[in-house]
Amino acid sequence: MDNGAKRFVDQVNLLSQSFALSVPSLPAMEIKEEVAFFQAIKARLSKFTSSTTDEKNKLIETTIKQMIDNAVQVEGVMDIFAVA
Repeated sequence: MDNGAKRFVDQVNLLSQSFALSVPSLPAMEIKEEVAFFQAIKARLSKFTSSTTDEKNKLIETTIKQMIDNAVQVEGVMDIFAVA
């Protein structure tokens, strides 16, 4: 797994742990779909990075970036970070 993918997986792990500690709170429940989204990407990334070639890894990375870009644009995932 390259450095970028490893950092992504590490950050999603931290996000998941933080979310698990704060689940009963309303703010945590408001971001549960975003957490699930990042966990799904992490699972898919982990599945493909362990046994594929460099060319396939680049294709997978590009696809994941496109998925994230589309989700952010279409669903407004980044709205949770807006300053009030």
